Amino acid sequence: MATDNNNDPSGHSSRGKAALIILGAVVLLFVLSLLPWHNITGGRMTDFNLLGDIMPSSQSADSILTQNEDEDIDPELMHQLKENGEVPQTVESDTVLPQMEPLRVGEMVVIEDYTRGKRGMQALHFSVTAISKAIYYVRTSAP
Repeated sequence: MATDNNNDPSGHSSRGKAALIILGAVVLLFVLSLLPWHNITGGRMTDFNLLGDIMPSSQSADSILTQNEDEDIDPELMHQLKENGEVPQTVESDTVLPQMEPLRVGEMVVIEDYTRGKRGMQALHFSVTAISKAIYYVRTSAP
């Protein structure tokens, strides 16, 4: 009896198993995020909330920015900076510099290589070539 490539010998779909494993991992992380890790570990780990990262925040971005602007600099730090002759400068306005247009030669964008020995672009070329050859080999060798 011939079996389908997506089924293992037990008759279950490998895609279904992968989805089940991913779903199980997400559920496990969700359950673990509900535990009071700070209390369990004696303060060595902080509590985390996975849903807090994706749910809308109760504070707006504007209120967070104004809250940070209103904070004073630590007096000891300010005293130390003044002793060293370094006084923090305040910025009167937030200036956004315009985006520079990329340097082009014909229709190609010139990429500058700042790596040691100017070998970064060559290494990138070899990596992309190796990956594309591996993908081609996998696609052509698959039954």
